[in-house]
Parts: sequence; structure tokens; C-alpha cells
Amino acid sequence: MIQDPRKKLLVAYMQFNVGVGIATRCVDGGFEAVLTGLPPAGRATTRPLRIAFGDGALADTRWTVAINDTVAVAELPAPFARERRAGGRLRIQLPNGAADGRNLMYDLALPASSASIDQTLTTCNRPLVDPRDAELDALEEEGVPRNLAWAARPTPRFPRTNYARGFAVATCVTNPDGTLRDCAIESEHPRD
Repeated sequence: MIQDPRKKLLVAYMQFNVGVGIATRCVDGGFEAVLTGLPPAGRATTRPLRIAFGDGALADTRWTVAINDTVAVAELPAPFARERRAGGRLRIQLPNGAADGRNLMYDLALPASSASIDQTLTTCNRPLVDPRDAELDALEEEGVPRNLAWAARPTPRFPRTNYARGFAVATCVTNPDGTLRDCAIESEHPRD
């Protein structure tokens, strides 16, 4: 656990002997999950990773490549952190991640670390249990459930910054009439 009150920073971090690190962190109210020590992503700005906890099936997830292209930032960090709390087996597959273009698989044994992860979640006002996590699996690549389509896609406005790139991910619950409720910012980088 790393804490820096001046930066409003709290990090729960673990490093594995294969060079991969996993961190959840709360930085000034913004929550992130980060993988470090991955093979370089090159010019890619997003990185598809297939992830499974326990003996479950690998599920497609998408991560954003940081300026350091061996680092990936989760688009949905809180569900990843909540799943990680119990420890146990974590498999991460990087499609085309090996030097020769083959898939690369990390099979990691996570220690139970609910206390430190819980602390990062609660510091960032993220729930320890969120029923919306189960609904995320039903989303298509376009970000809506299979039985819905966008009538008008949201058009974000991003602030001008000196950052090379950034992203924001928001989730909402849909009402039967198609309107949205309970919207939440899942992740944003840079903050604000």
C-alpha cells in the first residue's frame, strides 16, 4: 500500500516474478486499475486483453495503452478491482502479445487482498459490491445491451490539455422507455 495525502493518492499494488504488476489506485477521487510490465504495445492506443478469474472462461476486455506502452489502464477499473479482491487465480491473455505474434498468457496466483483494494475503492467512493457489474457482460462493443441501439450517440467534449491522449468511460442504467438513469463515470484519464 502506498499513500501520499499531499497528492490525494492511495495505491494497492502487487508485483509478480514474471514482471507484471497490478495496481488499483485512487488519485484525487479518480479510480484506476493498471497493469504494468506488459510487452510493448507499439503505436496502439487500446489493448484488448482476455481476462478470467478462477477457472472461468476468458472474457474480452479493453484497456487503454498509457504513454509508457508497457502499461495498460482499465476502462472499467472498479469491476476489475472488485473481482480481484478475493484473490485466487487470474489469467490474462494478450492476443498477439508474444514476440513472434502468438498469444501470450499470464497465469497468476493473487493473494486475497480485500482490505487494501477495499480501501482504494472506498476512498474513491466506489461501492464494494455493485449489481451493475453483472450487467456489463451483456454489453456489445458499441456499449449498449444487445436489444438496444443508440438513437443519438453521445458526443463528449474534452478539455484542452497538454496530455498526448485521454479517455473517459461512463455507464448508465437504461429504463424500459430507453431513457438513462444512475449514470456514473467509471474512469477518466487524465482526471477531470
